[in-house]
Amino acid sequence: MNRRDRVLTAIDRAEPDRVPVDFSANADTLARLYADLGCTSHRALLDRLGVDMVDLRGVVDPVYCGPMPKQRQLPGGVVENYWGWRTRRMETAMGVEDSLMITGKHANYWRL
Repeated sequence: MNRRDRVLTAIDRAEPDRVPVDFSANADTLARLYADLGCTSHRALLDRLGVDMVDLRGVVDPVYCGPMPKQRQLPGGVVENYWGWRTRRMETAMGVEDSLMITGKHANYWRL
């Protein structure tokens, strides 16, 4: 069964030969995988990992033509977007990522 058939079979709620594999990673993780696995292209990396579903973000991105959404800079490198979501760039074990900050009346709801 090829990748396309495997994914379409799973979408049809039938049983493929194996579970379709998806892959997503941040830029730092991708760079490390390229180096460690000796891949020279994104397609080669996906082939090496046996990925069935191909994410085209970064390859075929739509272009947003509307007005720039409002956001504001807050102290400590925090950015608040139009909807009030606050994020801060943080170094994680997987590289640099934007981390969502839960504050105010919703903070207790999100505590584990």
